[in-house]
Amino acid sequence: MFLRSRNYFLLNRIYLSTKKNIRMAEIEDSHLVICAERKSMPVDVEEGKQYYWCSCGRSAKQPFCDGSHRGTPYTPIQYTATETKKVYFCGCKQSANKPTCDGSHKKLPEDAQGKGFALDYCAGK
Repeated sequence: MFLRSRNYFLLNRIYLSTKKNIRMAEIEDSHLVICAERKSMPVDVEEGKQYYWCSCGRSAKQPFCDGSHRGTPYTPIQYTATETKKVYFCGCKQSANKPTCDGSHKKLPEDAQGKGFALDYCAGK
């Protein structure tokens, strides 16, 4: 859950700057991925266009990267659309088919949105 306060979003004790060219001073629990949404995120993509999927869950522009991964071990994953269609991007960041949804969000707790989890939390469940 995002709470908007001036130029910052508060997400599970993680402060994301909405101003460009400002590096986050600190990211708590940077090894965890944040469940941005406990569902897939449908996006109409255009053939030949490149998209950069947020793999850390900290972006304010979900499901895409806004650079909020700085200070974490995560980087965005490039997706190139092979045709114009609707793509269901992973919102929980646990999919084995990153960046698309594979239903892993169903293995997360009901209140998972906005919380941090180990990258392999859903593996083997």
